[in-house]
Amino acid sequence: MCIIDRYNVPVPRYTSYPPAPAWGPMGEEGFRKALAARDHSAPLSLYLHIPFCSAICHYCGCSTIANNNAALEEQYVDALCAEIALLRSVIGPAHVNQIHLGGGSPTKLSASQLSRLMSALRSAFSIEAKAEIAIEIDPRTVYGSRAATLQTLKTLGFNRISLGIQDLNPTVQQAIGRGQSAEVSTSVYRHCQQLGFESINFDLIYGLPCQTVSSFSETINRVIDLHPTRIAMFSFAYLPELKANQKALSKALLPSPDEKFQMYCTAREILVKGGYMAIGLDHFAVPADTLCQSVATGSLHRTFQGYTVLEGHEVIGLGMTGISDLGTAFFQHAKTLPEYLDAIDRGAFPTARGILLTPDDLWRRFVIEQLMCLGKIQKNDFEKLSGESFDAYFHLNLHRLQPLIADGLVTATSTCLEATPRGQLFLRSIASCFDAYLEKSTFSSRAI
Repeated sequence: MCIIDRYNVPVPRYTSYPPAPAWGPMGEEGFRKALAARDHSAPLSLYLHIPFCSAICHYCGCSTIANNNAALEEQYVDALCAEIALLRSVIGPAHVNQIHLGGGSPTKLSASQLSRLMSALRSAFSIEAKAEIAIEIDPRTVYGSRAATLQTLKTLGFNRISLGIQDLNPTVQQAIGRGQSAEVSTSVYRHCQQLGFESINFDLIYGLPCQTVSSFSETINRVIDLHPTRIAMFSFAYLPELKANQKALSKALLPSPDEKFQMYCTAREILVKGGYMAIGLDHFAVPADTLCQSVATGSLHRTFQGYTVLEGHEVIGLGMTGISDLGTAFFQHAKTLPEYLDAIDRGAFPTARGILLTPDDLWRRFVIEQLMCLGKIQKNDFEKLSGESFDAYFHLNLHRLQPLIADGLVTATSTCLEATPRGQLFLRSIASCFDAYLEKSTFSSRAI
């Protein structure tokens, strides 16, 4: 069996630990208790989920709603503003160092609706002058007649832009039902540059229908020529049994696991030769970017929004499906719009599920995050945190790690475990060796 077949098995993405499939039902009482117990002096990150898109792309795996009813979007913005006020009544004027609007397509909202949301946030909380304020953008929503939306975002204080590019190849765009030309992507990117946004990220996806190693390499070279500040290169998860929209994709057009892996390796090599530093599993950044600096200082973190350099773990998610990470507990809002709107109408948090972390969860979370962010774990760092011997506490996990060591993916010494250059491509597989929930839950996303 080749190494790709051996490790191309379902494992979590480790944007959280314990991973989401391990969570269970939980109501708002637990969420309110966790909010009341948090350190109110600690910095806080806010995530607002905007689920709407004009149409759902065939490849999409996000929590989205195809909608062209302006009244429904206005109702949702009303609900978000009400939830912001509800949160303010519980935690007070919290200190916020990050705001992230994700989707869906947040820029499907009108300029006035985006302004209302930012006004509500600034009225409720103490937002740092240098806070990171980021938004995910479908370039088609800020092009042509809607190009002025970008100026609105700049005026509202947004400083980080993430553009959903996926692939610049027109055949691939057609296959995934996106219809986003390279000219649209390039034009919007240039406009963002002209407006002086602090950081511009490109989201790319490999493993899509009609992609080849050659065609994706061409996209990567064109991206390097544009020179965005950051690049996130995600693996496509084909899950038609969970995402009905993916049934429109022809499985026959998908690259094989070998082709997909080669696509990733080749793209990674081109990006590194092109001046980008590889960050963790799937991010790349120019050397001057704070992500690169955080790797050097060991301060990189991984959240549901990807890799971040910001101090503190606490994230509060607002909106339908919003996920909150309060350090010792995770909570997720209701996954349907009617459930979310009903709870907000009743003046309640729409908490639906979650998990309270045990000391074992916290210790394993630390190890897994270190591996996913830095590619290594210093045993002494774990021992300072837990008061336990690393080798004794994880003796069973170290046994699970032995095949990866034998395959040259990990080096192990008396003081450190570290992914090799080859092992950097298999960080999820390495981290999974320390996952106590892996055999108890079903995970759909494969490691490669």
